Amino acid sequence: MIQWFALTGIFWLACNGYQLYKWVVRKKQANGIRKKLKRYACACFFISGIIALSLLGYDSYGVTNTWCWIDGTTNESSKLRFGLFYVFLIIAWIYNGIILSSISWTVSKRVALNNSHQSNKDSQLKSAELVIRNRLQVYLGVFVLTWIFSLINALVVGLTNKEYFITSFLQAIFVPLQGFFNAIAYGGILNEDGDIYFWLENNWSSLHT
Repeated sequence: MIQWFALTGIFWLACNGYQLYKWVVRKKQANGIRKKLKRYACACFFISGIIALSLLGYDSYGVTNTWCWIDGTTNESSKLRFGLFYVFLIIAWIYNGIILSSISWTVSKRVALNNSHQSNKDSQLKSAELVIRNRLQVYLGVFVLTWIFSLINALVVGLTNKEYFITSFLQAIFVPLQGFFNAIAYGGILNEDGDIYFWLENNWSSLHT
């Protein structure tokens, strides 16, 4: 379940970054993006499922110190964890970082082009820029914070062939908090910009036509 659903979540977060890129940078219509979300979600689920079931077919699962996952502390099991999970995690981090930089740069450029026109639209666009930038920083920060200690623990195990309490403990604390962090980032606990997002969704594509 860890291999299948956690990897699905990583694929899905990378996919969300791509959807934001299409919406903000390429100015695709939000309705068109929504229509394809189910397709993307199914692709994330089935690709990670194929990987997880392949490991099951090779009898690679077992009880580790902290999780029921790819078994053992040998070099072989460490390679499987890195190759079939953590490599995807690192790629997703890098990809979402590039997406964040691209979106931030694009919005800043568009705002700069409108600085000479002090209009209501320009004021709203500047507010939208701050919202997008802040939300993407939180988005990427939660993604990294959730998995960074898991990666550190995997590196320690891979390099020493031993499991240590402190790194295993930090992984056990932060990975299950993913839902809580997502609730903070996306569930509205820190959401004070609903009006701006509503306006942005309905007006973004027509701002610079």
